Amino acid sequence: MSRDEGFRNADVDVGLLDDPKVRQLVRSTRDEALVARCLVAYVATLTSSWGQGQRVALEDAAPLWMTGVSDLRDRLVDVGLIDPDGRIPERAWESWYGQAQQRKENLRERWRRANTARKGKADSKVTALSPRGYSGDPLRTVPDRFPSDPSVPVSRNGARTNEVDADVV
Repeated sequence: MSRDEGFRNADVDVGLLDDPKVRQLVRSTRDEALVARCLVAYVATLTSSWGQGQRVALEDAAPLWMTGVSDLRDRLVDVGLIDPDGRIPERAWESWYGQAQQRKENLRERWRRANTARKGKADSKVTALSPRGYSGDPLRTVPDRFPSDPSVPVSRNGARTNEVDADVV
């Protein structure tokens, strides 16, 4: 899976456990262990969907060790946390994931413009590369090329040494 499709982290409202749909689930179920299992199933569906960049069905997202998924699904559908197909409802998905995806695309576009500007600036300069491949451009973070052999530290008198001068570090 490419990170281009999904996210490593999901945006989750800190008020999730006080959400009216969760409260309705608690009132209709009246069994703490069953409510907890429903919430684990919901969070699995939510995080799996964010990770894949598309709405994933509960049956595909549920941990392998989770049993009774169809009962959990029915309860989550009844309160509206997932749709009849077992996925995050389209409206909720678009309002949360869609906004995050747009932020990601905006950031990528800003990086593209910045890199293009830096490249144009570097191309317009005539600079000689140092032996380490550093062009002198403070905006460049990655050298253009690397030495073929690791360099050996050199002391102040020019002799090669395996020790680094203490006052240099």
